[in-house]
Amino acid sequence: MSRLIRTGAAGLTRFLVFLAVNSVWFGAGTVRAQVGPSTSSESRALSRAASAERAGRIEDARGELETILDANPGSSTALAMLSQLLAPRGRAAEVLLRAERAVEANGPDDMVAMVVWIRTLGAVGLADSALASVERWATDRPGMPTAYSEWSQVLSSAGRNAEAASVLVSGREATGSSSAFAQELSALRASSGDYTGAAAEWATLLGWGDPGISAVMDRIESPDVDSEAAIRALNEVISDAEYPFHVRRGALSLALRLEDRDWSRDIAEQIVETVPAETRRLVLRDYYVQAYNLSWSEDASWAASRLEEDSVSDAERRHWRAMRADVAYLSGDSAEAEQAFSALAQSAEPGTETHRRSLRRLFSIRAAEGSAEAESLLAAYAAEYPDDTAELVEMGVELSIARVTAGDIEGAKTALELLPQPIDPSLASRIEGQRGVLALFDGRPAVALGHLETAAFIPGGDPVRRTDALLLADALDRSDSVSATALGHGMLVLMSDRDPRPMLTAAGTWTNSGAPEAAPALLALAAGALEKSGFPSEARQVRLDLVSTYPASAEAPAATLALGREALPRDVSEARVWFERLIVDHPDHALAPVARQELAVLDAVP
Repeated sequence: MSRLIRTGAAGLTRFLVFLAVNSVWFGAGTVRAQVGPSTSSESRALSRAASAERAGRIEDARGELETILDANPGSSTALAMLSQLLAPRGRAAEVLLRAERAVEANGPDDMVAMVVWIRTLGAVGLADSALASVERWATDRPGMPTAYSEWSQVLSSAGRNAEAASVLVSGREATGSSSAFAQELSALRASSGDYTGAAAEWATLLGWGDPGISAVMDRIESPDVDSEAAIRALNEVISDAEYPFHVRRGALSLALRLEDRDWSRDIAEQIVETVPAETRRLVLRDYYVQAYNLSWSEDASWAASRLEEDSVSDAERRHWRAMRADVAYLSGDSAEAEQAFSALAQSAEPGTETHRRSLRRLFSIRAAEGSAEAESLLAAYAAEYPDDTAELVEMGVELSIARVTAGDIEGAKTALELLPQPIDPSLASRIEGQRGVLALFDGRPAVALGHLETAAFIPGGDPVRRTDALLLADALDRSDSVSATALGHGMLVLMSDRDPRPMLTAAGTWTNSGAPEAAPALLALAAGALEKSGFPSEARQVRLDLVSTYPASAEAPAATLALGREALPRDVSEARVWFERLIVDHPDHALAPVARQELAVLDAVP
C-alpha cells in the first residue's frame, strides 16, 4: 500500500478513482469500494465532467458531479473527482458534506469515501475531527492499511512525526506485514534526522526493484536530507550480511545511479564474495558495463579481471582480457593495452569479436606511435574483415590524422590510398573531407574547397561531419587565398607542433581587417581548432574578439553560447551574463532557447 499512496490532491484522487472502480488486494483481504448502482447515465455524466475539467470549464464539471451525487450520494468515483476538482482550488469546504454523506451511505469499509472525508476535514481546518475520525476508523478496521496510513498523515500534518511513525509501526503489527509503510516511515524518520531508522526502511524499498530504488534516490537527493549522512547510514545497514541478495543488488543499483564510485565498489565487492559463481558473474558483468559507461577505469578493470578469473572457457577468458585491455586503452594506459592486444591478436580466433577488437585497438596504438606497422595492421584488418568498410574508412582517416600529427603530410595522403576500393558513397564523404583538410594544410585552398564541397553534398554519411565540411567550405569560399592559407597553416601547426601562435596571429589579422566577409567564420573556425587542440584560454580570447568585433555576424550567437559554457563552473556570474546576452541580442536565433535552458539550470542550483 505504501507504494501507492502519494501526497498531493491530484495523485491522491487518481488513486481514489482507481479504488472506486476496482477490487484491490492488500494482503489483509479484498476490499471493494461501495459505489452504489452503476448506470450508463452516471458513466456518461462522469465522462462529461472529465471533458469539462480538461477544457477548463470548472463549474460545468462541478455541476455534472454534484448531479450524480444528488442522485447517488454513495458514488465514490464522483466524490473522488469532485475532490480533485475543488480541493486544489481552495474549495474543499464544498466537498465536506458530500464526503460525509458518502461515508454514511457506504460505511467505513469504503476507503475512497473515508479518505476523502478525512482529508477534507483537515483541509477545512477541522484537524481534531479528522484525527478522531481516522483513529476510530483504524481502531474499528485494524486490518486495513489505508486507515493507518491516513492516521499517520493527519498526525504528520500537525507536526507530530514521532506519533505518526508510531501509528505506522502499530499498523504493521495489525496487518501482519513487516514491510508495510516502508516509504512513509523512511520519510518520517529522515525528516527528523534519524537516518539509521530511515535506512532500515530504505533497505526494504531497495528490494522492490526500480520503483523502490527511484523512491530512495529521490528522497536521498531531496534538499532537506543530508545526503552524505543518509548514504553512510544506508551503507552501514546494507553491510549486514543477513540482508538478502536482491536488497544488496538494489543498493548497488542505487549507488551506481548516484554515481558514488567508492560506495558502488564497496557494495560490489561485498556481493561477489557472498554469492554463487553464476550470480557473481551476472553482477560483475552489469557492474563492468556501468563502470565502463561512467569512465571509472579502475573499477571496470577490476570487474573485467574478476570475470577473467571466473571464465569457464578460453574464449571467454580472452574476451574479458580484451575488455580489461580496452579499459586500459581508453584510460590512456597504452603500454598495458598494447601488450594485451598484441598477444590477443595472435591468440584469438580470427573472426571473433575479441580478435577484431584486438586488431583494431592495436592498429590505433601503432598509428598514434607513428609506427610503420600501422599500415600492415590496416591491411590485415581489411583482409580479415573486408565487409567492415565503415571501420576501415575510420582507420584510414585515423592513420592520416596520425601522420599529420607527426608532420608527415605526404604520409597522410598515402594513408587514404591504402583503403580498399570502391568505397560506398555514404563513406566517401569522410575521405573527401580529410582530403580537403590535407589540401588546406598543403597550402592549396582552391583544391581543398572542391574536396570539402564534395564531402558536404555526397548523400549519406555522418551529418555532423558533413556539416563541419560545409562550414569549412563556406569559409574558404568567402576567403581570399592568403587568409585561407593562414588558416590551414595555423591548423597544421596546432596539430603537429602543439603551437597556437600561428593561429592566434592569423586570428588577430582577421579581427583587425576591417570586417571582411569571411572574418567571423574564420575566427569561429580558429576558436574551435584551438579548443579541440587543448588551448581553451586562447579559444576564449578569439571568441571574445569575434563577439566584440562582429556582434551581428551569423557566428556571434554560437560564440556567445560557448563563452557562457566556458565560464562554468569557473564564474557562474559571468556565464549568466553571456547567456542573457545571447537571449537579448539574438532573441529569434535557434540558440536562444538553449541559453534559456542553461539559465534555468543555473537558477535551479541552490
